[in-house]
Amino acid sequence: MALIFRTTHGDFEIPVTDPDQTILQILKANGIPYQAVAMFRYSRKKGSQRLTGLYKSYQSIHQGDDIVLCTDRNLNYPVLLNKEIEYIPDNNAVTEYSFDSHEEDDNVISHVEMTPEDCMEFVTEKVSLFLEEEVKLDPDAKIVIGVSGGGDSNSLLNAFLGTGKVKKEQLVPVIVMGIADWEKGLPRAQAICNNLGLELTILTAGEVNKLLKRTTPDENWAEDFVRIFPDADQEMIVTHAVRLGLYHVAMKVNAQAMVIGLNLEDLLGESLLDLMIGEKPLPFPVRPIDQMKLWLPLYQCPKKIIDGCFPKYSLENYNDRSPSNMYWRAACYYLAQMMHTSLPGIEYTLLEGFKKMANKDKRKLIFDERLGYSCVETLDEETFTLWNKFLSGNP
Repeated sequence: MALIFRTTHGDFEIPVTDPDQTILQILKANGIPYQAVAMFRYSRKKGSQRLTGLYKSYQSIHQGDDIVLCTDRNLNYPVLLNKEIEYIPDNNAVTEYSFDSHEEDDNVISHVEMTPEDCMEFVTEKVSLFLEEEVKLDPDAKIVIGVSGGGDSNSLLNAFLGTGKVKKEQLVPVIVMGIADWEKGLPRAQAICNNLGLELTILTAGEVNKLLKRTTPDENWAEDFVRIFPDADQEMIVTHAVRLGLYHVAMKVNAQAMVIGLNLEDLLGESLLDLMIGEKPLPFPVRPIDQMKLWLPLYQCPKKIIDGCFPKYSLENYNDRSPSNMYWRAACYYLAQMMHTSLPGIEYTLLEGFKKMANKDKRKLIFDERLGYSCVETLDEETFTLWNKFLSGNP
């Protein structure tokens, strides 16, 4: 008896180490798309019989006969699933990542264990390429960088200085207060800045309240947002507040750009969500916002590697996070994470495609006269009414 994966490139026997596992578990463990296969039992007495039962155990399905799984496409599954793994260990590693170029002459996945130094070198190299290839860097003008105490923003400061292309005097790190997660992250952000000899600009909850144009003296703007928009994630108002805060400081110091730490999965998730609603992705890794440019230099950096730069800070940040509520946002992030899990390296190929799409006939933000700044889309009347409640602090 055997479990056979039948393709146009040949039959392959799938090992079954535990007969009590379900067919679904076995297929998942071997990277086979279970919704794309038909299952048959081959019996000498009864011939072939079409089966269902992904959630049944292999033991209960095979009944002493061979089980054959046929695919609904004539794809070369072996070249996708049976790649050689080059394992590169390191006794001091804090994270690991798999890389695959998907070149025709390269049938090897490199699984690399990385130390904090390796992670920082990786991130610095990506930021250096960004500064070389994506922007015309002014060697003197300020660069305003949003920091939160999390892994993405913490690595940004070190990476910018590590490129040797930016002077310390150019960097203006900024943290926005009024968010529970970021209040906890303030000591981490201060520690990073102190270690680099940088002065951290702290925008208080009251200052952010004014930037949001709220008419209420209540500075609990993040809590008010969640109360008035209960189905939205707090990250929505956080992202907006950060944008307003960085924009305010950038205009004040006549900066050449403002910077946030959106990573590879952030941009993949955002682009997938845009496609789901029928829109092109917004331009990246440079995005014009009103009179300022937003730089996204970590767009080619996986979150896992970024967090490896400062593993202690990353753990603290994980423990401080608030839960997410928005289903489709979560779904798009999940898809972004699963791409690499299913086919290592494909995340880079897809991201490059999104980048080309986004920067061809660029989608522009829409200036909303009522708000006084640009948005992805004009607010409908119902949302605008709720927004006014938020601005006034009314329940």
